[in-house]
Amino acid sequence: KKTPVSKITSTVSAAGRIPAVAASGAMWHGFTVLGMKGSKIELYDPMTPGKKTVSMEDFRNDFSAILYGSP
Repeated sequence: KKTPVSKITSTVSAAGRIPAVAASGAMWHGFTVLGMKGSKIELYDPMTPGKKTVSMEDFRNDFSAILYGSP
């Protein structure tokens, strides 16, 4: 919850060209960040497998980290 929404939005928006992975609060579970879909964050869940969208509020509450590469 400490990361500013603007930083999350810029990282997620760049996910199409800079790889990003989001770590959920569940043990051993990460998601590929696909980008923004409207006002929601689109993720790929390798456990289901499939895409899912989450609100910014849910992302900030349920995810502990977002890791991304260099442009």
